[in-house]
Amino acid sequence: MAWHFFSLGREGVLPAPPSRVHTAHGSPHIGRLTQIVLAAVVVTVFAFSGNNLGPALFNWLTNLGVLDAILLLTLSSAAAVASFADDHHGENAWNCLVAPPVACWDWLPYSSPACSAATPCSAPKSALHSHGCCPKLFSPPPFWAWAFAVHLRLTRPGSYARIGGSAEEIAS
Repeated sequence: MAWHFFSLGREGVLPAPPSRVHTAHGSPHIGRLTQIVLAAVVVTVFAFSGNNLGPALFNWLTNLGVLDAILLLTLSSAAAVASFADDHHGENAWNCLVAPPVACWDWLPYSSPACSAATPCSAPKSALHSHGCCPKLFSPPPFWAWAFAVHLRLTRPGSYARIGGSAEEIAS
């Protein structure tokens, strides 16, 4: 996650500090500290809720992690299909016409049930549910990501245009 903070800071989506690297190690140390602070906040909230929410927290975060990985693989494969549709980028037929659709097709059966069955509230019925702690703000992460992308595109089109660019493009 530290490298995600680094990239988003470098591209102007987040403030600039996470885009700095450690002078001696070349690591995104501010992004790493941000990650640690966010994790500490989440664990602290669960720890001071007065219930034994450890198993629910573990289940909740691991389910989201698996769902994210499945969706990332599915959407990356679909994006490769779309990217190679107009321009083969100098790649051979296997790399641009065969492998991406096959990978996307392979991941689709996993992504559909994962999206319909796995939610942040898929932890076993516990105090997490009885106290209304099922966070509705986290239920539709794709919606919040889309809403932020639209906001960024409208309010900071330069930052939006740089997303996904190379370091050389961003520096220029």
